[in-house]
Amino acid sequence: MRFPLLIFKVSGHSMDPTLRIGQFVLVNRWVLVKVGDLIVANDTQRDIKVIKRITKEVGRGKWKVESDNEGHGKPRVVTRDQIIGKVIRY
Repeated sequence: MRFPLLIFKVSGHSMDPTLRIGQFVLVNRWVLVKVGDLIVANDTQRDIKVIKRITKEVGRGKWKVESDNEGHGKPRVVTRDQIIGKVIRY
């Protein structure tokens, strides 16, 4: 059985002003996600983990996610398999 809580360190500006570089976030892998939640997900194109906000459900098991910092990147779609968990404390 895998431990449900993980800690990640913020390493970019994409979630400014909500999250800052160097800040740690607590992530729960065992909760369901919904629109408005902050999540950590695998970015399979760049082989990194990203923190984004779910802005829209676009299909069963698929969500549109975006940065809180409007100048950082385009919205993208993530699947349930890409999501590591929900940020529960920051």
